[in-house]
Amino acid sequence: MSLLSCDKTFQFPYPSEHIEHYALSNNTILIINEKWNYVLWDGLRENVISKGQFPEGPEQSGICSIYSYWFSHVNNEKIIYFSQKDSCLKLFDLHKPMQNDQSTATNWSQKLDVKEEFNFFMWVHYMRDTQTVLMLHMTSFDKVQLMEVTREGDPKIISDVDIKNVNCVHQQGDCFYFASNVEDNMPIYIATVNGIKKISFEIKSDVTPIEFGFLKEGL
Repeated sequence: MSLLSCDKTFQFPYPSEHIEHYALSNNTILIINEKWNYVLWDGLRENVISKGQFPEGPEQSGICSIYSYWFSHVNNEKIIYFSQKDSCLKLFDLHKPMQNDQSTATNWSQKLDVKEEFNFFMWVHYMRDTQTVLMLHMTSFDKVQLMEVTREGDPKIISDVDIKNVNCVHQQGDCFYFASNVEDNMPIYIATVNGIKKISFEIKSDVTPIEFGFLKEGL
């Protein structure tokens, strides 16, 4: 996770045992607790933009792991996120979490076959040019699948790859880099709309892999 630099002390307004922070665009930070309460914080002006709650349950909070990019921007107010509760992609307005006592989260996709036990690793990325979503997820403990999801349409499987224990991740533009330091020679995989590309190395000495050290920014 990454926090923007700020001298102001911020008190999260909800009782919490665990809090996650996501650096967004325009100097904003999305702060979420294990009960899905959230605050959208303006790090430049040092004030709260909005606050509310995602329509998910505490039992789904495991998706907010450091290896899961579970949401993507549509614009500065709205995001598309994977709802573990309903197994689909949802459109959610962070600036207007509730309207007439109803959540503004609306189903964006059909129900997706994404296994709950593997949701500690995921990549959800909105493609603005095509208005589709790339979604990378685990189908088993040793396989990852990339699919393209259209609004209310059937998902299209683009590619899959065998990999165990993904624990090195980074997003750059429309590309997602992922790897596992338990794999021999630690190959790096790059997921794009064109599929998954593998970069291989040949390491002759027995060394401990160095972590990527990337910050989880710009979701």
